[in-house]
Amino acid sequence: MHIFPTEKRNFAYCVRCSVNISSIFNSAYAIKSDGTVWAWGANLFGQLGDGTITNRSTPVQVKEDVAIVLTDVVSVSAGYYYALFLKSDGTVWSCGYNYSGQLGNGTTSNTSYATQVNGINDVVHISAGTSHSMAVESDGTAWAWGENNRGQLGDGTKINRLSPVMVNGLSDAKMVASGSQCSFALKSDGTVFSWGYFPALGVNSANSLTDSLIPVQINKLRNIKSITSGATCNVSVAITPDGSAWAWGSDMYPHLGFGDTPFRVYMPIKINEPEKKSTVEPYQFSAVFEIDQDQIRFLGMESFQGDENNLEWFLDFPWSLFIASLVPFITMVGMR
Repeated sequence: MHIFPTEKRNFAYCVRCSVNISSIFNSAYAIKSDGTVWAWGANLFGQLGDGTITNRSTPVQVKEDVAIVLTDVVSVSAGYYYALFLKSDGTVWSCGYNYSGQLGNGTTSNTSYATQVNGINDVVHISAGTSHSMAVESDGTAWAWGENNRGQLGDGTKINRLSPVMVNGLSDAKMVASGSQCSFALKSDGTVFSWGYFPALGVNSANSLTDSLIPVQINKLRNIKSITSGATCNVSVAITPDGSAWAWGSDMYPHLGFGDTPFRVYMPIKINEPEKKSTVEPYQFSAVFEIDQDQIRFLGMESFQGDENNLEWFLDFPWSLFIASLVPFITMVGMR
């Protein structure tokens, strides 16, 4: 686990994991003050929402139809070739890749325009993962849809869902995080629950091989204020009010992480700043998280090379971001 400090309230946690990096992931989204969304980058499945499958080197507006611009957006969450948009009226919209029903519109057809997610109309938080999506409504219920091969929808089955279904046995949720094949929910009392792929849940030992089809509490996490999970690497991070961070999941490079920690970190481990290394191995890849006051964001996968005096740093595909906060973050990390 490598930590690059920036400001007292702004840290980047770089979590080692193994990924198949491709430029096709490289799509970015930004919300303007007028509630419109602008997107650019890769667009193979229509994930930019401009009605085409044409890659864009400059921002284009996300639309509902050829002549209707998507407006009143307050939050965006970008997943694997698709994106979710939360409007101020509590509705959720989506566009892009839809093989497993992750767009939540009742079909498995890709869409190049933003379409409304079925059945949820009072949403306060959204999270896009690899092939499944999640949302929290104002009453504290959590909803999920899309791929469910490891039980990541939390409805007690392993059946894919093309429209949102309520997560079983979970109430008073305020935030959710969609990983690759796992899901997490933060409750208002600071407790965290997980379900789906067994090695990534933060509750299982190395001897447990059972996926969880319903939420189970991560007992090691208390008084948590924010959570996030990497959409392709099943790495998750939680932070407490004092700024402490806890991480668990896949750690594909144990010699670069928590010392002699095994291949997978099954239970949450508190992140401590490591000793400064004099060299950095060429072209290492990491999952990058940003923590800024009450927000924690999975920014994407990064690569870097060089030594501590001449570090080159690249954000290969920003995943869930607000561009305004990303720019100073990149500058500060590049400075070390």
